[in-house]
Amino acid sequence: SKSMRIWDIGLSHFYGTNREPRFVFDSKSDHSALTPRYDLIHQSGLDAQATWGQWLWKLEMIRRESHYQTFLALTGGFEYTLSNLLSSGFDWGIIAEYLYDVRGNETSNPFEDDVMLGSRLGFNDTQSTEALIGIIFDRSSSSKFLNLEASRRLGTKWKLSLEARVFSSISEKDLLFSYRRDDTIQLKLARYFK
Repeated sequence: SKSMRIWDIGLSHFYGTNREPRFVFDSKSDHSALTPRYDLIHQSGLDAQATWGQWLWKLEMIRRESHYQTFLALTGGFEYTLSNLLSSGFDWGIIAEYLYDVRGNETSNPFEDDVMLGSRLGFNDTQSTEALIGIIFDRSSSSKFLNLEASRRLGTKWKLSLEARVFSSISEKDLLFSYRRDDTIQLKLARYFK
C-alpha cells in the first residue's frame, strides 16, 4: 500500500485455496450428492481512495483466476460530506456506489449489478452519536435491501447500538430470495470494562 498526496492505493495478490466452495455432482460415491470443491486460485486486488476536499472517491476490485473460472468484480463510488452543516457541528455525508460482478446471476454474491445510495450522519458530540443508512437496488429486478446502523455512547462505560436489515420486493431469481422474510432489528446495550 502507498499514500501519495490525495491518493491511498493498495495492491494485493493471494494464491491458495478458495474460501468459497463450488458444488459438483458426485455420482461415483454410493449416494449421489453435491460435494463442495475448494479450488486453488490466484486473486489480485486493487483498492484506491482519493480524498479531494469534501469528496471521497473509492474503488475496490478483484480478479480471480482458477482452472474452473476467471472473473472480475468491483465496487466503486463516492461520499460527499457537508461538514459543520449550518454551523451546528453536524456532518452529513451523501454516498453512492455501484457494485458489479461479471458473473451476473452465476455469482455467489447477491450484488452483481446493483446501486447503493446512502447517507452518513455524524453528530460530532462527546457521545460519538452516528448513523449510517443505505439502500441497495438490484438493477435487473425490483429487489431492494435496506441497512441501518446507529450508535451512541452513554457515559464512559456504556454504548447503545441499533442495527436494522429490511428486504423488499425480492425477486425469485435473486440470491436474497431465501432471506425475503428475514427482516431484523437489533438493539444492543454494551458495557465496557477497564
